[in-house]
Amino acid sequence: MNINRIHNIHFSGIKGVGMTALALYAQDMGKNITGSDVAEEFVTQKVLQRRNLPISVGLSEDSVPPDTGALVYSAAHPKNPQIRYAEKKSIPVLSYAQALAQLTSEKQIVAVCGVGGKSTTAAMIATILHKARMSPSFVIGVGNISSFGVPGRFVEGKHAVVEADEYVTVPNADMTPKFLYLNPKIIVVTNIEHDHPDVYKNLDETKQAFQRFFRHLPNDGLLVANIDSANVQSALVSLRELRFSAEVVTYGFSPQADWHIEKIVVKDNKTQCTVGFDGVSAELTLSIPGKFNAANAVAAMVVATHLGVAHRVSRQALEQFRGTKRRFQRIGSFKGVEVWDDYAHHPNQIQATLAAARNWFAKRRLVVVFQPHTYSRTKALLEDFAQALSLADEVIVTEIYASAREKKDPSISGSVLAQRTAKHLKSSRYIQKDAVLEYLRSSTKSGDVVMTLGAGDIYKVAEEMVGSG
Repeated sequence: MNINRIHNIHFSGIKGVGMTALALYAQDMGKNITGSDVAEEFVTQKVLQRRNLPISVGLSEDSVPPDTGALVYSAAHPKNPQIRYAEKKSIPVLSYAQALAQLTSEKQIVAVCGVGGKSTTAAMIATILHKARMSPSFVIGVGNISSFGVPGRFVEGKHAVVEADEYVTVPNADMTPKFLYLNPKIIVVTNIEHDHPDVYKNLDETKQAFQRFFRHLPNDGLLVANIDSANVQSALVSLRELRFSAEVVTYGFSPQADWHIEKIVVKDNKTQCTVGFDGVSAELTLSIPGKFNAANAVAAMVVATHLGVAHRVSRQALEQFRGTKRRFQRIGSFKGVEVWDDYAHHPNQIQATLAAARNWFAKRRLVVVFQPHTYSRTKALLEDFAQALSLADEVIVTEIYASAREKKDPSISGSVLAQRTAKHLKSSRYIQKDAVLEYLRSSTKSGDVVMTLGAGDIYKVAEEMVGSG
C-alpha cells in the first residue's frame, strides 16, 4: 500500500504539531483530509481552523468517514477505537512516521535531527530555499512558521525539508526510531543528547540510533554536523571507523569547524556574527536571539550553499527570518512586563535559551515559569534541570505535564524539581499551573521579563497574562 495513491485520508490525533504539518502537506497534494482529536486546545488550533479541515471531537470510530482510504495515527493515541475500526474495515493504517516517509518519498529530503534546534533550523532552510525560488516543500513540527504562515506545505519543487525525530514510532509496539523510516539526501544534526530515558536506556543507545540514521545517506549524500557537540564528534569518529562514504561538513563555534562562527554580538535587537569558511569570512545578521540560533543559521547556510544558493540570498533570507511559534517567541506585554515563550524542555535547551535571554534582555529581571514534560525525563535529568533553571532570577515550577505514553511516577514531581532548583537559586518555588497567572500579575513589575518554558500547554499562561493586560 502506498498512501500517495490514496485520496481520502483521516488523521487520528490531528492536532499534534507533526500531524498538523503533515495533514497540511497532504492537503496541498490535493488529497481530501479529515481529522479527529481530543477537545483540548492545541498550539495548532488556529492554523487548522484557517485551512477549514473538518475535525471531529473525540476518537470514536463513528468519526471516521465511511469513504476513508487510509488512516494516519499519532503515537499519542496508539490504541484508540479509530485504529481498531480501520483495521476491522481493512482500511490501511499508518503511523505518523510511516506516513511522513511515504508522502515525502518522491522528494529529495533534507532531514534535520537533534535534541533542540531542529525545528528552527529546518524552518531556516525552507525559508532560504523559498527566497532562492526553489519551491521547497516542508513538514516541520511547530505550531506555525512566520515565513510561511503554516508548518507544512507541499509544492512542486524538488526538495522537502522535514524535522526528523529520534523518538520511537509507537512505544511498546513499533520501537523503530521515527527518522529511520526516512531516506534523506541531506541530514543536519544539531546535537545529540540523552532526551528520552523511557525508550533509550542511556546516551550510548541514543547515539546508536543517530548513527543508524546517518547511515541512511547515499554515497553522494551530505551530513551537516554541529561539531560543538561532543556527542556529535563521538558519532562522527564511529562513522569513520565504519567507512562512512557520504560527505561530512561541520559547523559551529569551534575553530576546527569547516564553517566556524568567529564572533557574535547582540546589538539593537539583532544578532550579528562573522562566519568563516573556505578561507573567507561573511557577516551574518539575524533578527532572533541566541548563540544557538547563530549556529542554526550557519547550518542552514551550509545546506543552501550545497544546493547552489548564493550566500547573498541566504544572508538576506536569514535576516528576514522571524522564527517559529513557541521558539523564543514574544507574546506581548502586561503593564510593562515583557512576556515571552519557548518550547525548551531539555536541560541543554533551557540553558541555551536562558543564556540567550540574558544577552537579549541585558540587566532586566528574568522570571521563568517551567512546566516539566514527562516523569521519566524529569527524574533522569533532575539535577541538570535544576542547574539550567538557576540561570534565571526567579523560577516557578508547575506540575509535570504528563505524556499519554507513560504512567504517573509518584517519586517525581514539579515540587521535587523546585526544591532541587532552590539549592542553586533561592527564589525558586512550586506553584500549581492554575495559580501561576495570579502570582505573576501580583509579583512582577514593569521592566521584568517573564518567560514560559516547556513542551506542554504552559504557553497558555503567557497568552492569558498578555490578554489580561
